Amino acid sequence: GAAGLGREQQRADRARKKAQDALQKRQRREAAQALRLLRPEQCLKYVAVCVHPGLLEDPGSDALIEALSSLECSYCIEPQAVPYSITWRRNIPHSLSSTDGPTMKSEEEKEVLVLVDPRDFLKRLFSVFQSLSGAPSDSRPDLSQVLPLDGPEGPPTKNCSLAVIGLDAYRWYNRGWDRQQALCSGEQGQQEDPRFQPCPELSMTKQEIEEVLVVLQLWANTMVSFLDTWQEFSQHVSALTKAIAKRPYKKQRETELFSFCTDGKWSSGVRVEKDGTGLRQAWKRQIQQFNRVSPAAAAAIAEFLREELLGNMNHVSFLPRYNRGWDRQQALCSGEQGQQEDPRFQPCPELSMTKQEIEEVLVVLQLWANTMVSFLDTWQEFSQHVSALTKAIAKRPYKKQRETELFSFCTDGKWSSGVRVEKDGTGLRQAWKRQIQQFNRVSPAAAAAIAEAYPSPSLLLQAYEECSTENDRLHLLSDIQVKPEDGGRERRIGPDISRRVYLFMVSTSPDLVLDLSA
Repeated sequence: GAAGLGREQQRADRARKKAQDALQKRQRREAAQALRLLRPEQCLKYVAVCVHPGLLEDPGSDALIEALSSLECSYCIEPQAVPYSITWRRNIPHSLSSTDGPTMKSEEEKEVLVLVDPRDFLKRLFSVFQSLSGAPSDSRPDLSQVLPLDGPEGPPTKNCSLAVIGLDAYRWYNRGWDRQQALCSGEQGQQEDPRFQPCPELSMTKQEIEEVLVVLQLWANTMVSFLDTWQEFSQHVSALTKAIAKRPYKKQRETELFSFCTDGKWSSGVRVEKDGTGLRQAWKRQIQQFNRVSPAAAAAIAEFLREELLGNMNHVSFLPRYNRGWDRQQALCSGEQGQQEDPRFQPCPELSMTKQEIEEVLVVLQLWANTMVSFLDTWQEFSQHVSALTKAIAKRPYKKQRETELFSFCTDGKWSSGVRVEKDGTGLRQAWKRQIQQFNRVSPAAAAAIAEAYPSPSLLLQAYEECSTENDRLHLLSDIQVKPEDGGRERRIGPDISRRVYLFMVSTSPDLVLDLSA
């Protein structure tokens, strides 16, 4: 009886231990599988980018869709709590032991990126600046006018960041437009039109804007990114998406005992032979010890420095910096060791030339020998320079021949010749299209699109009169689609051409400058 009870107890203990071992093995396998899902090469597959439909109203949003399509993550167009915003959603493993594969649950990330119109952003910034000027220095500023997630109920649970596209261009254009309207009013002796009063937010200086941005960063932990094009905005969204996707893996790495050590072959030692074999690999490993330096980046830096030091020692901008540093290093070594200065390490006299002295010699070369010197940083720039010279040399005979003609500024071709207008009006539309084409940077396809929408100048003037606001008149032609002749992608006329055509049609000032960028 006692022996039988002992055997039963042993069997029960063995079964319990076997079940515990199986459980631990399954937990380790699930943890390893979860970690594999979070690795940098896999993490993007489980992130979804949620885009507000309002962002797609702008024609430039095609660049954003192309950038998101090029990533390994998915994206969706759906309404957001904040208009014109982008959020991120992550699918994380909920149960890895399922027979059908790991089950996922979706979680919202804390980051929210809001695209703000330049005009609206300046108005809100100006309002915050006015409130700051009259408020006590120790009081929390009211940032609800700028931040869409900031409210009286307390700090927001989301990390909001703002992006503004074309702020500098907007300020430059509107300041120029205000000055142009003031000049036109002054020349005509009219009273100043209240519609053309300069907006107060346009009077903000760069220092005042930076003061408000510092307040946003300190009180709301909000960063504002100023971008010039939709292409830059798309690159910014791609960088944010990659950083958000890799965050769980990096956090998990930080919890390890030696988070700075990476498993794998690259982190092992490198054997250096007597003949120097392995030195380059050791140098690459040293570079890789820097934080956030990948093996590919370390290899690129090692290759670049090897080419610079061995192949391009005659480089103008690199050589003085390298040799001056070498001279200083030799002087320090000689001083520390108490040795006499080695004549081999005397600083070369040409390295003591200042930038002003070099420029003086360059001016002499240009004036007396008609010789230009190009300073380039890489062989890539040198190749581009040679390509540009080759094209210019190839076109030189044709340009010289053109200069011998009576009207060299006129272009040969069918489009630049006259248009015959019959008594029944045949040819008027073609003449109208040629007139539009005389504007700078207006292609035949763009002129044909405008003439198709408004077949005569009188119809265009009538359309301007029917517009209710000045802004509508300025952008009347902006959204006209241009069909390229080569069957490429359609594009819009754009606000610049629309503005120039409008000013040409309605202005009475002979000194009005249509093309501000000319």
